[in-house]
Amino acid sequence: KRYSDDLAAAGMKAGNINVRLSAIRKMLREGADNRLIDEQDARSGASAEGVSAPGRSVGVWLTKQQAEAFINSLPCLTLAGKRDFALVCLFLSSGLRRSEMASLTVGHLHQVEGRWAILGIVGKRNKTRDVPITAWAKNAIDEWCASAGIDAGHIFRPVNKGDNLAGESMTPEAIRQTIDRAI
Repeated sequence: KRYSDDLAAAGMKAGNINVRLSAIRKMLREGADNRLIDEQDARSGASAEGVSAPGRSVGVWLTKQQAEAFINSLPCLTLAGKRDFALVCLFLSSGLRRSEMASLTVGHLHQVEGRWAILGIVGKRNKTRDVPITAWAKNAIDEWCASAGIDAGHIFRPVNKGDNLAGESMTPEAIRQTIDRAI
């Protein structure tokens, strides 16, 4: 305990202190296994607790009013603007990852018990999940799809400078760049 207090007083972060304490615990257990240290002393030393790290921020959380103001500030006059609006609405509504957004198809959208959801989207570690979405996000997607003439396949597609569709699907990186520009 005194050692961890000394390390903390020296300005060491909790994670580094815990790594050092873990090494000491392992050394005490091996010493007891090899009969170099009394078993009771080893257990006593190994029972020293680690240092808890302060909580981490998990990002910026928008209030409902901030989210509405952000969405309402997006221009929706061009094809690219409608796509960007739909992307932002879906991100705020669902919390999908960029890779999931890039692989999203028209076939994933279903109405279940009167509510819209994305069914069977494959995410990290090939886990399949279902994600509920709000009606206003679904309306934004519908407007984008109607304007772009999308009725099957990937929902989010690249738009060129001439404001025409320019491919079959966006990459996760292209989606990140689009969101960065919107912000």
